[in-house]
Amino acid sequence: MKKQFSIITLVLSTSTWICCVLPILITAIAGAGAISTLVSVFPWLGPITKHKDWIFGVVGVLLLVNGLCIYMPALKKECPIDKREACQTVKGWTKVIYWVAVGVYLIGAFTAYLLTPLALAMCRYLGFE
Repeated sequence: MKKQFSIITLVLSTSTWICCVLPILITAIAGAGAISTLVSVFPWLGPITKHKDWIFGVVGVLLLVNGLCIYMPALKKECPIDKREACQTVKGWTKVIYWVAVGVYLIGAFTAYLLTPLALAMCRYLGFE
């Protein structure tokens, strides 16, 4: 069950990239024309981006719950003796998937919330207003 929950949180944290990071990166690399083309091809992208606070909040809570399930001693289950090796392998993969999901989430949050204010502050500092 923990492995499935880790995979769900990985998929949901990756969804933060679709809603929020992808438009920002495309705009930065290719310009506003590319993002208008992207939104015209995928019209659902605009409404999803408007709800990025909810998306990041829900995914953050799910990552927190998943982390508690993985690392809290009271919630850990012991591996059965007859399947100890397989159980240890699953536990290892669960932790890897979890930390990949956390990394994806943090990069997405940085890009969605901090990158634009930092870029604007740097432009003001360098005199490119």
